[in-house]
Amino acid sequence: MNWRILAKFLSKELPAEGHKKMEASLRKNPSEKRLTKEIMQWWPQHISKNGLHLSDEEKRHAWDEIHSAIGETSVSPVPLKAWGFGIAASLSLLLIAYLLWPSNQKVTTTVAQKSEIGLSDGSTVFLNHSSSLKYKKSFGEDSRVVQLRGEAFFEVKKNPGLPFVVNTGGTSVSVLGTSFNILSREKLNTVEVTVVTGKVLFSKGSEEETIFPGETGIYNRTDGSLYKVPQEGLNSTAWHSGKLVFKSAAFSEIEKTLENLFNVDIRVNDQAIYKCSVTSVIHFDGLQDVLEVLQLTMGFEYETDMDNIQISGDGCN
Repeated sequence: MNWRILAKFLSKELPAEGHKKMEASLRKNPSEKRLTKEIMQWWPQHISKNGLHLSDEEKRHAWDEIHSAIGETSVSPVPLKAWGFGIAASLSLLLIAYLLWPSNQKVTTTVAQKSEIGLSDGSTVFLNHSSSLKYKKSFGEDSRVVQLRGEAFFEVKKNPGLPFVVNTGGTSVSVLGTSFNILSREKLNTVEVTVVTGKVLFSKGSEEETIFPGETGIYNRTDGSLYKVPQEGLNSTAWHSGKLVFKSAAFSEIEKTLENLFNVDIRVNDQAIYKCSVTSVIHFDGLQDVLEVLQLTMGFEYETDMDNIQISGDGCN
């Protein structure tokens, strides 16, 4: 018997389809059905008296002690009477402890940090700086739902029977198997979804758009509009790929790209630099790699001070 599924079944947390599957499973297994009925007789009383007031220490003790008992006992070959009411009651305590135990995993990155997260379903999430990803410990069992704050690149393992859903900034991105980038920072006015392979369903309430490769889905937080546009530029996933592509790009475009990509502030001492344009493919590990290439291409000098970049030079005529 799957104790996590049983706990959700008893607490009416399973979706309708999962509830039907659980009922069908119990009909096929008389011994498990009898045990479940025994637990159900005691379950409501225990929840009302203790379930919502278990301390962390009580939950830890219940988990350790009764999980050990479950591991030592096999349900199917043992008659219900041999278990006795005490075991059924103890199982209820265990299941309640499971439901009340912290059920979320959370990964957070700092301003100078990135993280690669391998999920239990085979999917991979690359978390950009100053971001967080939260998901249930039971991720992949009966759902694949994550919550994102900030920016992340997703490589989702295909599973048609269990869609992968990202909730972020009041929106939802649903996929079966694909790769895509989501930018959803609180300081920005938009949530942006850029698809690299496959397709995703981008939605806000009843509004939705299917986003394909070469397109970016945009949700405007101010007016509530949701729409898609052709991808602007080639660098929306540069933070993940480690490659910048500029095609006759004006310095104003380069400046904006670098400020967003590396979370820095760029200052220019001569406006003539904005007359410069660049065509280049730059592979990089960090900001200095990019600045060194641009320095050779455009002939400027630069100084760095924490998150501030000072650029000086004669510019382009």
